Amino acid sequence: MDKEIAQEFIIYALDIQNPAFKLNEQIETAMALRALIKDKNPNFIPGRSPLPRDVLAPEVLAAVSQTARFRKTDNPTIRSMFESSELLDVITQAKQKDRGGKHGKNQKTIFFNPLERDSFRVDIHRGLFMRMGEPISTHDSMSHGKKGFAAFTLDVNGELSVFPHIDHDKTGIAHSSMNEGRPVVCAGEVQIENGKLKAITTYSGHYRPTLYNIYKALDYFQRRGVDVSEAKLYSFENPAVMNIAAKPSPYPRFYESQAQDLLQTYKATLRKELHAIKQDIMDYKTKREGLWHTIFHKTALTEEKLKIAKALIEYLETQEQALNRIDNLQDYERFLIQLESIVTTMDKENRDVSSHHNRREGLLAEKLTSFTEKIQASKSVLRAVREGHDLPDDRDLNSEERTTALKGLGRRQS
Repeated sequence: MDKEIAQEFIIYALDIQNPAFKLNEQIETAMALRALIKDKNPNFIPGRSPLPRDVLAPEVLAAVSQTARFRKTDNPTIRSMFESSELLDVITQAKQKDRGGKHGKNQKTIFFNPLERDSFRVDIHRGLFMRMGEPISTHDSMSHGKKGFAAFTLDVNGELSVFPHIDHDKTGIAHSSMNEGRPVVCAGEVQIENGKLKAITTYSGHYRPTLYNIYKALDYFQRRGVDVSEAKLYSFENPAVMNIAAKPSPYPRFYESQAQDLLQTYKATLRKELHAIKQDIMDYKTKREGLWHTIFHKTALTEEKLKIAKALIEYLETQEQALNRIDNLQDYERFLIQLESIVTTMDKENRDVSSHHNRREGLLAEKLTSFTEKIQASKSVLRAVREGHDLPDDRDLNSEERTTALKGLGRRQS
């Protein structure tokens, strides 16, 4: 019995989501990875971070610290994550508020250290939001004037904090309290009943999350077994710009929609783009023998050019497998960036060879240009989806209306 209890604790502590599959191997791998990173990042739990796999290096996670100015950092990876909305930073006005206002006369924001915020920490275990091993409910909580709601933050380590958000000027507690002012993956509000998600909002005056950030939080929750099918989404941005059915909510200035609709819209876009790029790769591979013959014999392609063409096909064959493992927008965007870099490099090599032999760039150049155009088109689709909250719509809030709404709902913007 003691062994079973100990094993259950390890499963819980290491956040192992599928204990039925090679449990001992999972535990050994997780403990070894944590041992490598814990000195630089004591809060790191393998597999828990909501960030893409290729940014989990200890030095990157360690660089996610409080910024002196909005989105200002010397780390290029963190800067890129700010620009792509994968990380949210505390806005300039809120940074001033955290310091006690422009003249330091108002209530400063309280920053909790890891031990102090432990009582607000929530784990997702077997699809339920839990604290100290018990499902939580927010029915006794209050956030920005809404009974039954609580504020939340999700940080780079996958640490989820859920807490009341009443009046910053009286309590000193804001969204930035839970992470000592550091950037987060998402922030907003949640309504939870018996461990189940009932609603999520985009309301955080400190971090100003978008629909894209809420999508990332929902995607993270769903990956950990949370049922989002019945959850409502309350947002300042109108989801209709993404063809999501929305209506006025019981809360002034908020649109109401279904959280699952937002999640499915992003995932449908991903599936469509993945299918298109896979089809391009398959078409290129299917025609490769005829293409090589045509290029080599009709355009007098040199051996150097044939080598470039073969290298492209070999690369695409390996990437076809990589595409099968992609299941989120962030990883797909990184795939496109990498593919574009490879194609650009090969295009330059082709041009250099053509120039050296005083020949036209030929059919290979046309194919490389075609790939580049399709990559750019796919990136544009992802950019439009990620920035859908900024698309013009007569009913969208302008900045003044948004500020009024924030103040009206919570009576304090924090």
